[in-house]
Amino acid sequence: MPDETNALQVRIEPWAEADCRKLGFQFVAECSFEYPLGSTMRCNDWRLDLDASVV
Repeated sequence: MPDETNALQVRIEPWAEADCRKLGFQFVAECSFEYPLGSTMRCNDWRLDLDASVV
């Protein structure tokens, strides 16, 4: 079973970043993501430690 999961936030919006933080995700880095093929978009990579989330 994986011990972490990632969320790629495509639109860089303060309210979306706040939602990620509220849900327990930690910001990792800005990155580029190619989707659809030939189209690159800027996004934020957020990570959630699933072991730390278990109560």
